[in-house]
Amino acid sequence: MHRARPTALLLFAALSACHRDEDPQQTEGSSSGTGESGSASAADETGGDPLPPRPDTVACTFEGNAPGLLPAIALVDDGEAGVVDLAADADAARDVLLRDDLSIAVRDDDGTTLALDLSTRATRVLALALAPDHASSGQLYVRFETNAMPPRSVVSRFTLDAATKLIDPASERVVIDLADAIGERAGGALAFGPDGLLYIGVGDRDDGVSIAATDPTQRQGKLLRLDVAPLDDTGSYAIPPDNPFVGQGGSADLVWARGLRDPWRCRFAGDDPLPWCVDVGIEEQEIDHVEPGANLGWPSMDGNSCRLPAGDCSEVGAQPASATYRSVDGDCGIAGVVLASAPAELDQALLWADRCSGRVRGLDTDNDEVLIQDEILGVTESLPSAVAVDRSGAVVLVGADGIQRITVPEPAASFPVSLSDSGCFEDLVALTPAAGVVPYDLNAPLWTDGAIKSRFIVVPPQQTIDLDDDGLLVFPVGSVVLKNFAFEFSVGDASSRRSVETRVMVRRPFGWQFHSYRWNEAGTDATLLEHGETQTLSLDDHGSIESFDYDWPSRGNCKVCHGLGASNVVGLRLDQLARDHDYGHVTADQLEALAGIGLFTAALPDAVAAITEPSDEAAPLEQRARAWLHANCGHCHRPGGWTPAGLTMDLRWTTAFADTHTCGVHTQYYNAWVDGDTRIVPGQSTSSVIWERLSQRGPGQMPPLATARVDPASAVVQAWIDGLAACP
Repeated sequence: MHRARPTALLLFAALSACHRDEDPQQTEGSSSGTGESGSASAADETGGDPLPPRPDTVACTFEGNAPGLLPAIALVDDGEAGVVDLAADADAARDVLLRDDLSIAVRDDDGTTLALDLSTRATRVLALALAPDHASSGQLYVRFETNAMPPRSVVSRFTLDAATKLIDPASERVVIDLADAIGERAGGALAFGPDGLLYIGVGDRDDGVSIAATDPTQRQGKLLRLDVAPLDDTGSYAIPPDNPFVGQGGSADLVWARGLRDPWRCRFAGDDPLPWCVDVGIEEQEIDHVEPGANLGWPSMDGNSCRLPAGDCSEVGAQPASATYRSVDGDCGIAGVVLASAPAELDQALLWADRCSGRVRGLDTDNDEVLIQDEILGVTESLPSAVAVDRSGAVVLVGADGIQRITVPEPAASFPVSLSDSGCFEDLVALTPAAGVVPYDLNAPLWTDGAIKSRFIVVPPQQTIDLDDDGLLVFPVGSVVLKNFAFEFSVGDASSRRSVETRVMVRRPFGWQFHSYRWNEAGTDATLLEHGETQTLSLDDHGSIESFDYDWPSRGNCKVCHGLGASNVVGLRLDQLARDHDYGHVTADQLEALAGIGLFTAALPDAVAAITEPSDEAAPLEQRARAWLHANCGHCHRPGGWTPAGLTMDLRWTTAFADTHTCGVHTQYYNAWVDGDTRIVPGQSTSSVIWERLSQRGPGQMPPLATARVDPASAVVQAWIDGLAACP
C-alpha cells in the first residue's frame, strides 16, 4: 500500500490495539526506545514532538580499534607514479621498480635512477623478482610481453650494476618463453621461494571451456617451478626433481600446482616454503597458500563456488582457498598479497588489495576462527597493481598514481569493551536511549527465534542520511546502528524479560563493521565478543519448557546477511520504515518523525509504498508471504547477495513474482536436505523446496544462520503456496 506522509504528526491513542502485544513471538521487531515493546495506553499519549532536536554532540560512539579485529589502516603517499611491481633488496637498501612506461628503475635514499628502458623489446611489463643473492649477483628477473611477431610472453634475467645502478641491455638472458601466455587471463606471478627456485603463474586463457587447467601436462592454469641456478653453466633452467608431476609428460615436469584461472601475483613470507598466490576469478577472487601438487579447483570452481551443473564439487578434490571474496561493489581482482611483519599491529596479517575498488583487506593468520573471513581495513583511490614489501619492511601498494605505505595510526579513543562504556543509553537495563540515539521499528522484521528486538540509529551531528535508488538508507561515516535482543524467560511475564545480546554496526570510511555484545546473566551489562558463541536458552511457556541454542554471531556470520564488499544495512529502507512508531509519549508516523529532526539530506517522497507486515491479516496473502521472504531471505537471495553468483533466485519484495525465478523452477544445485526439486510447486507447499527448507531446522535449513526455532509467522508462506493455482 502507499502511505501518504502527513503534513502534521498524528496521535493514535485510540489505535493502540493495532500494535503487537507483548508475546515475544508476536512482537519480534517491536521497539519503543525504552526496552518495552507493544503500544502505549491512551494515558501515555501526552502529545508533543515524537523526537527531541538533534544534539550538538553525541556520546554514543565506537571509536578506536575493536579487540579481535585487525586495526584500520592509513595510507601514506611515497611518490613514484606508474609502478607496476616492486621488489626490495633490503641488504642494499634499495627498491627495484618495474614501471608502466616500460622501464626498470632503482630507488634508494639518494633518489630514483632509470636502470633500463625496455620499450625497444616490450609492449607490456607484468612482474619483477630479485634473485635470492641479488645483493652480490645483481640478477633480477622480469616478466614481460615482447614486441616480436608473433607476440609472446617471456621471463628474462638482467644484471644490475650495483655501483652505477644501471642495467646493460646486453645482459638479458631469456629464461623461459611462455608462448601464447599473453593478454587477458595470462597470469603474471613471478617470485623466488626460500628454496631459491623461481615460481611462475600461467593463466587459463580459454576461461575454463576445457580441462587444460587441471591437466598437468599442459601449461595453462598452472603454477610452474624452475631451477634457474644452472642458467650460466648450461644456458637453460633445470627441473627440480621434487616437482610433484615429474615424469608425466608434456609440461608436467615444471608444474608445482594446477587448477588456476589467472594467477596474477605470488609472494613468499620468510622461510615459509609455500607461496601465497592470488587467483583472479570470474565472480570470486581467491587467495591460496599453495601446497605442492595442489588442485586449486578451476574450472570446476570459481573461488569457493561450484560451477558444475549439479552444484556438487565434493569430488573435485580442490585445496580449499585461504580467503575469497565476491566481485561486487566495484571489485574486480586482487592486485597482490603479502604476509606482513610490520607494523607490529599487522604482524602475521595477510594483506591484499583490489585493483578496481581500492579496498585493502586482511586476515589474521594467527587466528584460526577468522582465517576464512577477511576484514576491510581501508580503501584507496589510487588503484593498485601490486602489493609488496619495500626495503624498509613496510607493506606498500604500487600503482599508476604512485606508491603508498600502509601504516596504523594511533586510535583516537579506546573501543568500548562493555556496552555500559559506549554512552548509548542513559539507563542501560531499560535501554533508555541517550541524546542523539534514535529508536526505530520495521514493518517486516527478520525472525530471530522470537527475540524481542529494540532498534536504534545514531547519525553524527551535522551529518545526514542519503537514499539510494532502491530506497535503502545510506549512512555517513561514523553512524551507528544498534539492535538489542531480549526474551521473556517466563512467556507473558514482562518482569522476566532479560536482554541477551546487542549487535552494533559502525560505519567506517571503508564500509560497515560488526560487533556483538553478550549480556551477563543478571542482565545488567554486556561484553564485546571477539568470536561467535552459542548457549542453550530455556523459556517457560506457561509450564511448558522450550530449550534451543541461541547464537551470538561472529563478525563473519554478520557478513552473510549484510552482504559482500563493504557490506550494508539490511532493514533500514523507506518501505520498512513507513509505519507508525510508539515513542512512549506519542505514537507518530515514523518517517515524518525522522525527517522532522533533520536526519535526511533531501526531502522524502510524498508517498512511500510500505512493505506489508506479515502478521497483517487484512492484507493480501501474497503480499504477506512475499514480505516474510524479503525480510528473512531477500538479503541473500538477490543479485549481488551472498548466494552463489549463478543462483537465479530473487526474493526481494520489489521483484515481480514472475521474475523471482521460483515458481515451477527446478533447483540449480544439489539439494540433499529435502525431497523436492522445484522451488515452488503451485498448490503443493510440501513439495516446494522453499517451504521445505524454511520449515525445518538443522542441516539445510533456511535461513541458514541464527535461528533454532521455526518462525510461526512463516505459515503465511505455506498458505500462499498452497493457494497458488498456477505460476504467473
